[in-house]
Amino acid sequence: MESIDVSVLQPVYWELYDLLGEDGLLKVFEYYRGDQMTFPSHLYRGELVSKKLGQSEVNSSDYRALARYYGYSERWVRKQVQRY
Repeated sequence: MESIDVSVLQPVYWELYDLLGEDGLLKVFEYYRGDQMTFPSHLYRGELVSKKLGQSEVNSSDYRALARYYGYSERWVRKQVQRY
């Protein structure tokens, strides 16, 4: 058989096939097969974002944009900036 028979895929693999295509699905399957995965709700790691915010000069007018960009609340961003 040359390609994947989508009609009999496990639901999670069908979703990955839909998102990544056949080649992407096969890469994920080969690399992670048998593992159970949980994805964090934030794309960016909080402690690393906190350090980065502390190392840069941030104006209070930038809090909202930074919060949206990093996926954290404006309050959290403000606390991290003030922390340093």
